Amino acid sequence: MASRTTLVGIATGTPDGGVAIVRLSGPDAAVIVRVLGVEPGPPRMLVVRTLQLGDGAHEHALVVAMPGPHSFTGEDVVELHVHAGRRNVEQVVGACLRAGAISAGPGEFTRRAFEHGRLTLEQAEGVAAIIAAQTDAALAQARRLAAGELGREVDELLASLLELRAEIEAQLDFPEDVAAADVERWSDVLAECSDVLARWLLRFAAGQRSRARPRVVLAG
Repeated sequence: MASRTTLVGIATGTPDGGVAIVRLSGPDAAVIVRVLGVEPGPPRMLVVRTLQLGDGAHEHALVVAMPGPHSFTGEDVVELHVHAGRRNVEQVVGACLRAGAISAGPGEFTRRAFEHGRLTLEQAEGVAAIIAAQTDAALAQARRLAAGELGREVDELLASLLELRAEIEAQLDFPEDVAAADVERWSDVLAECSDVLARWLLRFAAGQRSRARPRVVLAG
């Protein structure tokens, strides 16, 4: 799914640290950077550049270009590593907006990664869960989700059920041409699938608890 717009947003958490990353993603990412007076370097190589922000303001930055589809979003991406500080970052983002970018909403870079097949829905949810994690247990579960662990388990379960269905249908449609039904093995496969589903339910319940921060009441 090709996007016609180019997003700009802060890829790092808070702009109050030492370095902030401003990300551009979309077909005009490199064009917008050129409007700021700089030329991106070779793909995936950090280069030192001075951004022209307008009204005489400028910012020294490390610039890295990541052409699509080999980027986080699957689109052409340029990242600007600039000095952190809320007002400084706002000026950099503002210059990108004036050059033609549109502001990225929460999770919009991840959404584009999903739309371009760079992430599965499960992995996209895992990224959001990592950002929102408040406990070590929640973070560990989010990392498993982002790694696609659940998706692989679902694929394995589905493959087992489809194979079992094919055997049962063949037995019903062509009883004379296939081996005798192994009902006991079928039962074992279904029992194993049931155990997997039960483990998922337990894991889901544990995940819900891990995301809830305990409340402590001091009484007396």
